[in-house]
Amino acid sequence: KRADISVTVPSVKILCELKRDYHAEVWTAIEGQLDRFYTPDPDAKGFGVYGVFWFGDKRPNSIPASPGDRNRPKTPTEMEQLLIDLIPQDMRKRIAVIIVDVSGEV
Repeated sequence: KRADISVTVPSVKILCELKRDYHAEVWTAIEGQLDRFYTPDPDAKGFGVYGVFWFGDKRPNSIPASPGDRNRPKTPTEMEQLLIDLIPQDMRKRIAVIIVDVSGEV
């Protein structure tokens, strides 16, 4: 298993997991991939970045239903907050969530 992006500078490694907003595992990959496989890397020191590409009206498929039957997000900001809310409290200082809006809207 490898992170999607790995950036290494002296004594620090930043590991990133990336997903499209409509990926089947978009809601579970923070714990199921990033924290499970990548943040344990000794050089990452438990830290990681979870990036999601927001496609807006240009996405070919719907965003999967979020856990707990919450409404699907309508904006990148809503998606970011839903993802942060899914991170267990003790992990929130170690995991950053970044939404990249590739919808082309300004």
